[in-house]
Amino acid sequence: MVARARGAQVTVTDIQPSRLTWIRSFLPDVHTITPDQVEDDAFSVVVEAAGARASVEAAFAAVSSGGSIIGVGMAEEAAIPMQRFVRKEATLYGSIIYVYDDFVAALAWLNRDRELASKLEACIGAEVSLDAFEAAYAHALSGKPGKALLRF
Repeated sequence: MVARARGAQVTVTDIQPSRLTWIRSFLPDVHTITPDQVEDDAFSVVVEAAGARASVEAAFAAVSSGGSIIGVGMAEEAAIPMQRFVRKEATLYGSIIYVYDDFVAALAWLNRDRELASKLEACIGAEVSLDAFEAAYAHALSGKPGKALLRF
């Protein structure tokens, strides 16, 4: 959502077409495809967020020459096709945590941009009280779209 709000052309891929339909319901200007539709060398930036071995390995095919792969997903391990990676002169970044300033900037932006804030709210797939945290885990494991939000 942030990349799109900043003017980037965004493509989202998922193995479940129902999640792609869900994404289009609140981000209609985002292109959605299944993994078998991803072409080699198609993207200057690839954000791997699934954390699946196949997804990590596919990122190296999808990134264009001189492009960047940002690993956010938590795959235990994956093979890096070194010849492809080196020949493309791609850059690989890993990211797992935010710093305080990131939260300050994000909250300020969301307070200024109500449309973006409402789209973010659309990402909530389940909202449960802290006492019912098991329901949040059940939602996360269900494969249904959206994040589980715990109310304190």
